[in-house]
Amino acid sequence: MTSTTIHLRRSWIARAAEAVSDAWATLQRRWRERREMQDLNELDEATLRDMGMPLWMQEEARARRDQRDMRNAIDSLRDRSGPGRFY
Repeated sequence: MTSTTIHLRRSWIARAAEAVSDAWATLQRRWRERREMQDLNELDEATLRDMGMPLWMQEEARARRDQRDMRNAIDSLRDRSGPGRFY
């Protein structure tokens, strides 16, 4: 009669493969969450309010809009002033 060996531990290759798989799944989850937040950051405050998002997200959207408006105003002033004077 032949005896069979029962392995109580997994091989190091199996443990390493599982660790790599777990790390990859964690990275994918983090990337997905970051992408979702970036997508939310592109929405305006009224849309975020309608979606029921927290007030801090709405305020950040308003601040981003104000910054964008200020940048656009500065750029339009630069465009109107022409190349400037050279003495």
